[in-house]
Amino acid sequence: GPLPKERRKGSFKKDPSWLTYVPATARKNRALMLRRFERIREAVNEWPFNRLEIVDGAKYGIIASGLAYAYAVEAVKWLGLEGRVSMLKIGTTNPIPEELVKRLLTSVEEVLVIEELEPFVELHVKAVAGEEGIRVKVHGKDLVPIVGELSTRRAVEALAKLVGAPTPVDFAKLDKASEEAAPLLPLRPPIMCPGCPHRASFYAIKVAAQRVARSYGEGVEPIYPGDIGCYTLAVYPPLETVDTCICMGGSIGIANGLAHVIDAPIIACLGDSTFFHSGIPPLINAVYNKAKITVVVLDNMTTAMTGFQPHPGTGVTAMGEPTKRLLPEDVARGCGVEFVEVVDPYDVRKAIDVVTRALRFEGPSVVVMRRPCALEAVREKRRRGERVVPYRIDPDRCKGCDVCIKMFACPSIVKLGDAYAIDPVTCTGCGVCAQICPYKAIVPAEG
Repeated sequence: GPLPKERRKGSFKKDPSWLTYVPATARKNRALMLRRFERIREAVNEWPFNRLEIVDGAKYGIIASGLAYAYAVEAVKWLGLEGRVSMLKIGTTNPIPEELVKRLLTSVEEVLVIEELEPFVELHVKAVAGEEGIRVKVHGKDLVPIVGELSTRRAVEALAKLVGAPTPVDFAKLDKASEEAAPLLPLRPPIMCPGCPHRASFYAIKVAAQRVARSYGEGVEPIYPGDIGCYTLAVYPPLETVDTCICMGGSIGIANGLAHVIDAPIIACLGDSTFFHSGIPPLINAVYNKAKITVVVLDNMTTAMTGFQPHPGTGVTAMGEPTKRLLPEDVARGCGVEFVEVVDPYDVRKAIDVVTRALRFEGPSVVVMRRPCALEAVREKRRRGERVVPYRIDPDRCKGCDVCIKMFACPSIVKLGDAYAIDPVTCTGCGVCAQICPYKAIVPAEG
């Protein structure tokens, strides 16, 4: 439904004595914070989201928080241990409810702490046991893996080892069957959607970068610092145009550093949402320190990877209200970038030309590849009642060169034996494959 538009008025009470963090205030606030934390430490023992269920005569106890608690509950049911294991559900991992922990530790002989990755709760529970002199064995990462994703299976295996019971499912047998079946199944690597403008962008980027790299000398390879978003999938063959992905905005930051020590084409790629979130400060740094890098903003006019949220470049607020639209190219020019161009990645030839000129520019350059997200574009067409006209492969023209598969790899293009075809159900009709086919064998399915 529509988002509520009500906005409640607030107030602000001036009190610089604790709201301004100069050294004197910080020393005062440190003591205040410790007193607040002590009150919180006491209060969490009564907080309803910290729940202790003690079973009389139980030998074993479980401590878990968050989703790990759900796995623990399932594990208890799988092993038929209902009514035989005491459980503490922790809603506050810092501070942990120490009084509830003490009550559990003194009521059982062994405790299993189920948590994902680092043993944060486990160490705190052991500290409580040690400080209070409670003689109880606390298990954690000796039974629960410290690497990999936690699951009901992992919880079942850990609890089964603790109580010395067989698992209700022969997981080793399942693993063996899975390994045997794996070679029989087709590989399904993660891939960008059919018609995704990012695929066309990275194709153009790769062609241009390899072209420019030849002018640097034999053996020089372009470097592609990447970022976080749908476009990170370009790390996989055949595009292979993402060399790093560390943190949001890290693409430009890494490119800045590389530019001062490596003589090669350096192309940092990030999305429009990421650019507004954390790409502007490193872009200013590139201008200030005269880094010869090319920044490509992959502008699909939304935040596609996490649910199509609006951002400053969409012209819509988080509440769905129209607002001023900020454009990456205007921001780049405002940051002092002298080479700034906008291109539609579906126009492959022009996109290659723009990126080539950007890479040859002496100084930081910015290219905005703008085209709506394919999912949103197709949805909008359907809302307007427009038909999506797919493409097809003309068998009389197709020479089986594999360019459409080995260089572009749209998932709508399939190879069946020696024949090539385009899936009319998934094809969005973008026509980019038709532009890159050297034999003009890809044509609209109608007309």
